[in-house]
Parts: sequence; C-alpha cells; structure tokens
Amino acid sequence: MASRFRDLLGGGKDRPDGGIVQHTVGNALVVHSADAISSEAQSLALSMIEDAENDVVVLDLGDGMPITAWESVAVVLPRRRRGIRLVACGRHHNSAAMAGQWLSERLNRTVIAPDGELIRGAAGALFVHSVPGSGWVRFRPGRPPTWDAKRYPTPLWDRASIETQASSATGEIEPIPAGVWIHSTRNPELVEQHRQRLTAYVPCHPDTMTVLLGCPGTPALSLDDVVRFWRGLDEENRQRVRFAQFGDVRMPEGEAFGQALADLLNTSVVCYTGMPIGSPQKHEIRTVLPDGTLGWAPFSLELVYTPRAHPNSRARRPTVLTHRPPLPTAEEISPRVYWFAPGAVVEVVQTGLWVRSAEEPKNAEQVRAAMLDAEGGVLVFDDTIHSATGRMRELAVDLAARVSGMEGSGSALMPASVLVPGAKPASRAQAVIDLEEETRKVSSVAPIPVYVEVAPPAPVAAENVVIAEVSLPSRLEVEAPGEEQIQLPGARQQVRAQPAPAPAVVPPARAVPAPVAPRVLVEPATAPAAGPAITSVPGLVARPVVPPAPAPVTSSAAAAEPSEPSARPSAPAPVAEPVVPAPVEPETPAPAPAVVHAGPDPVAVRVPEPPAMPAAFAEPGPSAMPAPPAAPEPSTMPGPPAMPEPPTMPAGFGGSLSTDTSLPVTPVVEPTVVAAPPAPTAPDTKPVIVVPAAAEPVVADRAPEAAPAPPRSGVQWQPVPAAGASALLREKGLGDERAWLRRTLSREFDVMASSVSRTMSEHPGMQGSGLSTEDVLTDSVALRLYLTARGPGVDAGLRSGRNGPHVPFARCVVSGLSRMSSFRGTTIYRITPTADEWDLYQQRKLVTDWGFVHALTQPCSTQDGDTDVLIWSMTARRTTVLEPEGDEAVEDRVLFLPGTNFKILELRRPSVGERGAVLIREIGTNEIDDNGKVDANRVSLDELAVTSLRRSVDRWATAEPRRRIGAKADGRNRTLPGLERNTQPGSERKG
Repeated sequence: MASRFRDLLGGGKDRPDGGIVQHTVGNALVVHSADAISSEAQSLALSMIEDAENDVVVLDLGDGMPITAWESVAVVLPRRRRGIRLVACGRHHNSAAMAGQWLSERLNRTVIAPDGELIRGAAGALFVHSVPGSGWVRFRPGRPPTWDAKRYPTPLWDRASIETQASSATGEIEPIPAGVWIHSTRNPELVEQHRQRLTAYVPCHPDTMTVLLGCPGTPALSLDDVVRFWRGLDEENRQRVRFAQFGDVRMPEGEAFGQALADLLNTSVVCYTGMPIGSPQKHEIRTVLPDGTLGWAPFSLELVYTPRAHPNSRARRPTVLTHRPPLPTAEEISPRVYWFAPGAVVEVVQTGLWVRSAEEPKNAEQVRAAMLDAEGGVLVFDDTIHSATGRMRELAVDLAARVSGMEGSGSALMPASVLVPGAKPASRAQAVIDLEEETRKVSSVAPIPVYVEVAPPAPVAAENVVIAEVSLPSRLEVEAPGEEQIQLPGARQQVRAQPAPAPAVVPPARAVPAPVAPRVLVEPATAPAAGPAITSVPGLVARPVVPPAPAPVTSSAAAAEPSEPSARPSAPAPVAEPVVPAPVEPETPAPAPAVVHAGPDPVAVRVPEPPAMPAAFAEPGPSAMPAPPAAPEPSTMPGPPAMPEPPTMPAGFGGSLSTDTSLPVTPVVEPTVVAAPPAPTAPDTKPVIVVPAAAEPVVADRAPEAAPAPPRSGVQWQPVPAAGASALLREKGLGDERAWLRRTLSREFDVMASSVSRTMSEHPGMQGSGLSTEDVLTDSVALRLYLTARGPGVDAGLRSGRNGPHVPFARCVVSGLSRMSSFRGTTIYRITPTADEWDLYQQRKLVTDWGFVHALTQPCSTQDGDTDVLIWSMTARRTTVLEPEGDEAVEDRVLFLPGTNFKILELRRPSVGERGAVLIREIGTNEIDDNGKVDANRVSLDELAVTSLRRSVDRWATAEPRRRIGAKADGRNRTLPGLERNTQPGSERKG
C-alpha cells in the first residue's frame, strides 16, 4: 500500500526498473531495454508526428517481455495530465491495446493505442486497419474503452472511410490512409502492389479526402461503383471529396473523366489533375499514365466540373480551382494570369501554359477548354494577331527555358489556332508543333531552343558491340581535314579497310623535296572499353609536323638489315576519320625524332615526338600488337611509364578517397634511322589504315633537332576511362556494387540509413521504378555520403581514369542521383584557372568530364576565384533532398553526372576591375548523331544559351549576396570541366 501511495505521488524512484530506460527520439519517447534501441523503434520514432494533446510513447521491449515489464514501463513513464499515444513494435506490437486499460488505471492518464495492424503511410501518418472495428482505441481510468479514430493525425473526414465494403460483384470500396480507393477485386496480386504504392506515396490531407478510382492493369471500373460510395456520404464530407483517376474507368468516348462524374452524380465535383504525392503541407500533383507510372506535374491542380443542364446540351468547360504559378516570382495580375513581358501575360490553363497578349484574344474559350493530356503538357502561344505571332512564340520559348514541371515525354510547343476544345488526347499528336523541329526552321532573328522533354536517365555503357578491330602503328602522318567531330570514346569505331597502295620505289641517293601539303601528326589513343560518353577529340591527338630538310637515303645494305622490335609495345586503338578540332600552332618546337611504320610496304621516316605522354596513352590496350621497327642503336629503349596504383578505400570509408593521378615522365632516346623491313608475305587478316608512301619524304640522315618542349605542369585533359573505371551505369544492373557498398561501409551505412529512410518517406518520388526499397536506400545513402567530406576522393579517382573502389561507390551515387529532380537553367561556380588551363580551353570547343561537376543555381558570396564558370544546364540534378547537415551542407547545389558533354561558348580572362568568365553549354544527347558529330543546326542554341547566361549574371548583380556553401564543403570544383590537375612533384595547385 505504501509503495502504491509513493507511486501516485511521483515517488518510487528507488524501485527496480527491470532494466527499462527511456530516451527521447524525434517527437516520441522511446521506452526500451538498457541494451539498445532497435532500428525498427528508431525509424518509427523518427517518423512520428507530434501530438498536440498526448505524449507519443514507443515501446521497444524486444522479443522477450517478462511479466514484470509492464510495471517497469509504468515506473519510467512521467506522470502528467496529458494523455499517452502508445505504439509498440517488435514481436509484441499488438500488446499496446491489451495493456492500454491497465496503464491508464496505473498512471491515471488517458491512453490511446492501436487495435489492429498499424500501417505507416506517407509523411509519418499512421493507419490502423485489419479487421472490422480496428482503429485507435481510447482508454480512460474508470471508463470502458471507446473507438477513437482510424488515422493519426486524424483528418476531419476520418469517419467517412472506416471499413472495407463491396461496391459490386467485382468492385470494392477500400479505406486507405489518404482516403478511399475504389477498384476492381480481380487480380489481387496486382492490387496489392498498387496498394503499397498508394499507402507510401499519397498523403493524408486533414481537410480533403482523396478518392482514387480504378487500378492499372485491371478491368475498367464502372461508374456505378462510384455512385454507391457517393450515396453513403453526408453533404459535409461530399464537399471534401477530391476525385482522382488512377486506373481505367468506363465512361463515354471522348468524355472528360470529371464531366462524366458530374453528369452521373448530378452535382459539381472537384477532381485532381493527377495523383497527389508528398506530404500534406507540401505535396505535388503528378499525372498518372496508363501503366500506373507517374507523368508530368500540371500547373492546374484541381478542376471543378458542373453537370449539364440537359443530357443533350453542351458541357461547360471546367474551372481551374487551384493551380501553381509558372514562375516562383511571377506577379499575378488576375486569377491564373501572370505578367511576363510588356504587353504579354502567361495564363494557367488545364492543358498547360498559355502565352498571350494582355488583351484577351477571341479564341480564349477554345484554349481554356482544351483537355489535359497525361503524357505531357503543352506550351501554347497566341497566333491570332499575325504581326505578333513571332514575338509570342519567342516569349514562349523563353518561358520554356525558365519554367520547370513540363518535363513529360509529350511536352511540346503549340499555336493556339490548332487546339480543339474537348478533343481526346490522342488527337493531340496530330496538332503538335514539335519544338525541336521548329528549331531547324526558325530564322536567326528568333532562335528557338530544343525543349527538353524529360531529364535523360543516367548514361548507360553499351555492351556486346560488334566491331572491327584495326591494327595501327604507333604514329601516323595524315592529312588534316577541317571538319570538327566528336567521338564516342567508349566503343571502337568501325573502319573500312582500304586497298594497299603500290610499294614505294626508293631511288638511289637523291634528295627528295619536302611535301607541299601541310601534314599533321596523329597519335591513336589506347582503345578504351565500350561506353556512350563523348569527347571532343576522336581518340587522336593532332600536332604539326615540320618538314625536314632533304637528306640522302641510306645504302641498300643497310636497308636490307632487319630491325629489332621496339621495347615499347603498341596497342590497338579506335580510329575514326582523322580530324583536327583546333588550329595548328606553327610555333610548336620540333621534338626528338622517332621511327614510324605505315602501310604494308613502309618507308622509314622521322616524325616528331610529342612534348608529353598523355595519360590515355600511358597504358597498353587489352591486346598486344606487333611492335613497329625500331633502331638497332641504341640497344635499349625506355619501357612504358609505370602506372600508379589504384586508389585504396580507407577502412570503413571514414576519410576522403584519394588517388595518385601523376604519371612519371619517360625520357625520350633519339634512335638512328634505319630502312623498313620487307613487306610481309601473307596479308594481314585485319583491316589496316595505310598512308600512301609516295606522299612521304624518304629521309636517311638528318641534323639534330631541338629538344622537346617541357610538359605542362599541374594540368591535363582527363583521360577517357575504360568501362571498368568509369561511373557509367551498366545494363546488367548494380547488384554487385550495392552489395559491396553495404558490406564495406556497414557501420557508416547503418548510421546514415536511418535518416535517409525518413527522408525517403517524406519524398515518395525518390522511389525508383522497378527497384526494391533496399536498393533505393543503398543508392540514396551513397549519394548522401558522397555529398559529405568523403566525396573529393571519389572525384579524384574518376577524373584520373584509374580503376579502384571509388568506381562501385560512384555508380551507386549516379543511380541515386538519377532519381533526384532535374534543373534547367544557369548554374555557376567560381575558381581561379591557371594559365595552362586557359590555354587548353582555347584549343577545344567540346569537352567531357568523367567526374561529378558541382555547381550552384545561385552564386555564393564566399566562394573564392577570379573567374565565373557559367554552365547552361539541361539535366543537372538537384541535391537538396539529401544534403548533409551543418558545415557540410550546400544550398542550391546541382550535380552533372559523369560523362556529361559540354560545349565551350565564350572565354574571357580576368583583367583589372573585371572578372573572368567561362560560358559553357551542356550538350544534349539529341544533338549528337550516330557518328558522334554535333548537329550544326543547333548553333541557335549557343546564342540563346549565351543570352540566358548573361541575363542571369545581370540579375544576380542586383541580388543580395548570400553564403550558400558550408565551411567544410568548399573546394569541390578546383578546375574547369574536362581538365584534371595532376599531383606531379613541383606541379602547381591554384584556384
């Protein structure tokens, strides 16, 4: 009795608690054993929503719960006047309802506990549903238990959707956390899959009840099932209903879904233009495609349909009840109409956006009545006034470059005159003016960009490519064509075999004049593995060849002596038509001579040695080739440079990944000139590119030439990685990479997975189609870890082209990043480029970066550098959802995926009183043909991108500067895209 009295007065602290302790986690008080908190209890507590009237308590008592455990729980719980919302997890998750009345009497507090299966919904909502009568039950001291609610937090319409009931022989009215789902009962397995999606994605709004109709993949739902549900609602709850079509519904041909409902129910109804996903406070509407996947995000969110006055009368067009603005800072001058330019406005219509004059055109009702298409939005421009049509179309294109949310696969530009009110979406394709096609037709006065329909997925490396291998000597001298071309470096190019020229006849000792046509030394790069990435130089490096002075040929006896094979092997390389993207620099000093072999009957000539060995040529290819003839003297030739060891993964991935990207410089030994060996007796089975011997000078002896120029210090072009060393996703999937990540980073993975899981529950769009929740979680954790201080090591490994443990980690990051939202517009970061970097960028127009390129959508006031790197983005991904906390966070950050291609538009070095600028445009995959060439008709895109980039700089100049990069997150970009700053001794690191 004394013990009971002490407990009621708040005493009993000296009583044994049976090893039960309490800790606050998120908005909940977790009661658990003294050992540890289980991951299930931790995840549940973190997702719990704060209860304004009750203390949220999560019981985590493990598998074994002795009889004395409940008394220990009562001891550790605080004594207050507020009630308790009790949730249990583990094997005894159903024990909360059984112990609710006892705890209520023991603590003299109201206890609310779930009686039934507890289902976790979107954004932390809890839904209790299993058997009839299940739900949240309220226990009060001295009173019998009473049923309280079905959902927590409890919406105003909660009692309108409690039990599952049949609507027909094959139809069912089923309560879900967000409201009601009316669907067919045929194909239960498919229904269960979609039930899990609706539970995890659709939020429970406190004021409106979402009623989803139909199920993808099942027979069409009859509208009679909807009528039976509607008759069971009172008038107050009918006003809260928001219908949404989720599957196929039987209705008249060509009729709008909402209009058919309004006519059948004989009352006004409100319909979503898609399916809501996210949280009740911040959700978005996404259209639903026939297969159940989510489409684009319309600007009109809710449409009000009214019934026809007479069955044969014409239906009135729906009214847009709610919408989202086309631009965040747009000024609304009238309902759904926003000011855009002098004399021009943007109006939100159900089919998309309408750019028109400030005065309402005569065909306004025709545009507003056009039906919404789930496949994609339409950007309509007014063409009623012929003289203003060009300007309206130009403004529409400018709006397309600035607006977000019309990335559906069917998004297009359309003049208002071709819209047909009430037409089925199927007729839309016949009237669409594709924006990409318009780009080819428009004049230079009003350039129109390609409207990116949907952010392209992460690049995937091609596999099983059937190609023809090409045997080449180590160096060739070929004529330099003037056409600019880029090459797919991951796959070998197909080369047609050319007939061998007639053997060159070497006349007796006679001076041969230098050739008149300029020639360029072309070095074939090492053959990389297959991949779709693009580089600006097709595996070839062009350098000028200085024609030497005439010299006598060697004696015939010397020509008959066979030469020793070179100690430096050659490798097969992908060869395309030789191209020179940059002008030849005539002042290049002549390096040391070497020996070249070309054609079946080669002629010995001297060719210059390049100043430095690029990283892409340092390692032989996968298959060995016969070495070209070399000089007998000296007897030794330096071997290939040693390759640095791949970067190692620190234990537990606790620190930054690092890789040594330096390459040792191999000294060049000048060989003597020898004659070529005789032609082979049997022709080679592989096609060989040959150079006509008649165009080559025959040289026997030559005066010593100038020493080669020293290599550039600290900067070089990024080498093209092999398939196994790049972050490009493979078609076979990432099962091995994800397993390696979970195994290697087990400790850090478990720590990070809890917070990432909570983020995923709040952002259903992170869930990838066709992937399990575990795989999506693994990719998201990898992205979260990469955004911390562990990321720079991954970038260094990718840009060096070396294989190592950073590769599987980076592929998981790419997969996670591909599910983030895309950004289209101007991005910026600031650095101080070195003189060598400026020089390299002046030599090319097209570059490829094999690492992640970090940029901001707004400038950061604390980022150092005298040069602004401005990149026009088409597919960069936002990282806001998974940004780390504290000093490692970066506001408004976007990432370009590895293998992204860029076009250099403008270079301006910094000067006194003026900042430098590098203007770059991301190249879309639709701009590159099968031969790796950039479409020449896209020059207007360059002009538009430069104009947009300059406008962004002017706009930022008047904005208030802000710090966007945390103290520990600075310095992720230290060079220009496509370049790599090596770590050779004595190399400089600036910027």
